[in-house]
Amino acid sequence: MAKKTYEEWLGAFRRRKTHNTPQQRLADFVLGVFSEKRDQEIILLEDVPEKFKTVELCLVAVDTVGYELKFVPEEHKTAEVCLTAIRIHGQALQYVPDERRTAELCLTAVMQDGFALAYVPEKHRSGLLYLAAVVRNGLALHLVPEEHRTAELCLTAVMTNYEALEYVPENFKTVELCFTAVQQKSRMLEYVPEELKEQVKKAAEVNDIR
Repeated sequence: MAKKTYEEWLGAFRRRKTHNTPQQRLADFVLGVFSEKRDQEIILLEDVPEKFKTVELCLVAVDTVGYELKFVPEEHKTAEVCLTAIRIHGQALQYVPDERRTAELCLTAVMQDGFALAYVPEKHRSGLLYLAAVVRNGLALHLVPEEHRTAELCLTAVMTNYEALEYVPENFKTVELCFTAVQQKSRMLEYVPEELKEQVKKAAEVNDIR
């Protein structure tokens, strides 16, 4: 890779945000990190010489792809840099230093990506946090400890993503809840308790679900 000046690196990251969609930036990042052969035009913070990794440059990098926080020097993982990263990609929370994983930052992360719940310290976990996670992505229910999976939380999860039915405790699987999932996709009958299947099937037939 040709040598660049600090200004050229900074300009490259700024162009990355301007010229590419969020989906393309993330795809390029994944390709760059996990592929041995990648397009030389893909710009990654990993490739930047350490002497050029200033707070300014790191901030621009994480503002385009939050996961770039992984390659930010620890001394540059400021509150602003970390917040900027998790606002773009919530799961970048995994690269935030423990002392910066505040309750507010964790809530922001799960509101961006429910799966960021996996990286929330135990001391910051709460009913509000679990709710925020499943509202964002119902499948995040599988990351909620079973003892905290309330009837209300499970209903919210299934209404957000019918596939969350798989992670609902058996005692909360009512006909209404199961039907909510099955009406979206009949294959969810697999996760309906045997004693409720006939009732759910009848409701499905009435509503002509396939």
